[in-house]
Parts: sequence; C-alpha cells; structure tokens
Amino acid sequence: MNVIKNQARPEPMIPAILTQTHDKGGHYGIEKMYDTVMGFYYWPGAYRDITNYVVSCHQKKPVGHAPLQVFQPVGEPMERMACDVLSPLRETPRGNKFVVITSANGRRRQP
Repeated sequence: MNVIKNQARPEPMIPAILTQTHDKGGHYGIEKMYDTVMGFYYWPGAYRDITNYVVSCHQKKPVGHAPLQVFQPVGEPMERMACDVLSPLRETPRGNKFVVITSANGRRRQP
C-alpha cells in the first residue's frame, strides 16, 4: 500500500488501514494504534473508529507481564547467557532502532 503522509479523508482506505495497522502490526492497543495511524492519516472520528476496531478484535494480546521464572543455579561464569531485544525505538541518526540486551549468569570464581 502506498502511504501518503498525513493524507486527509482516506475514507475508502479506512478498513485496510485498520486491518494493516492492527492485525498485521502486532495487535496494538488503542493509544499505540491511534498514534501510529495518525502519523500517516487523518479523518474525522478516527479515534472512535480505532477504539471500536481494537475492542472488537478477537485475538487480543494478553494484558500483564509474563510470570516470573525461577532460574536453576549455575556453576561456572558464562555458563548461561540471556538475551532480549527492546524495540521498536525512535530511529537514531545512524539508523538504529533496536537495543539488544545480554547478560551472563553465573557465580564468581572463588580465588
């Protein structure tokens, strides 16, 4: 779909905009979806349309956090590594928009 920045009154495209942004974009909540759509389009009643679309979605993301997990103790440094990705962020001048976080779990060697 060709996106025209801040295109006014895209009524014929509204169903496709909502589907593309919500269903294909990760089932955003109301505020995130509204902010995303308004970055490209505007139409009267957009907040109402977006709210109705998100509320009627049958594949909602679960709300809350993942349950805490108990890690088994490790014996050697660097025996277990953990990695996570923080995204998407505002793009930097160098084109970066992700943060990769790593940590090494283990005990310090005793002298």
